Amino acid sequence: MAAPDKKLTDKVAIVTGASGGIGRVVAKRLATDGFAIAVHYAGNSAKAESVVTEIKHAGRNAIAVQADVAKAADVEHLFKQALEAFGKVDVVVHSAGIMPMLPISGGDAETFDKVIATNLRGSFLVLGQAAQHAVSSPSQAASLRNLFRIMVPTSLPKQAWKAWCEFLPMNCVAET
Repeated sequence: MAAPDKKLTDKVAIVTGASGGIGRVVAKRLATDGFAIAVHYAGNSAKAESVVTEIKHAGRNAIAVQADVAKAADVEHLFKQALEAFGKVDVVVHSAGIMPMLPISGGDAETFDKVIATNLRGSFLVLGQAAQHAVSSPSQAASLRNLFRIMVPTSLPKQAWKAWCEFLPMNCVAET
C-alpha cells in the first residue's frame, strides 16, 4: 500500500460486506488512504481475517466483525465493536448484499425474504446506526442527509416495491 494521506490517518471506517467483492476492494482502498477498518462479514470468517491480515501487513489497523445486517442487535454489535476498538466511526460504507440468481418459477419465497431482509432492512439498519455514530458535525449530517436523498427519494418500501414491479416482469421474460 502507498503512504497514507496524513489527513486520514486518524479516521475509522466500517465497511459492510468487506470480506469479498466490492466491500473488500473498498476496505483495502480506505486502509491505503490511512483509515483503520472494521471489516464486516456475514459468514466467512476466513475471508474476513484474510482482509484484516492484508491491511495489517500494510501497516494499518483492522478488525473483523461478524454480523447479520438484517438483525438490529447484530448491527448494533458491529458498531459497538468498531467503537470499542477504535474509539469512533468516521465513515460507513454499506456494501453488504446478496443476489441469488434463481429462477422466479417455483416461487422460492424464503430466498426472496432473505434478499429483502439483507438488502433493504440491512440498509435501513446500517444507515440508522451510521446516523447515530458517524455524524458528529453539521457537514457530516448534511452528507448523510444528501446520501439518503439520493438513495431513498421518497420512502424505502415504496421505492423497493416500484423497483420490484419493474424488475419482476423483465426477470420472468428472461426465464422463458
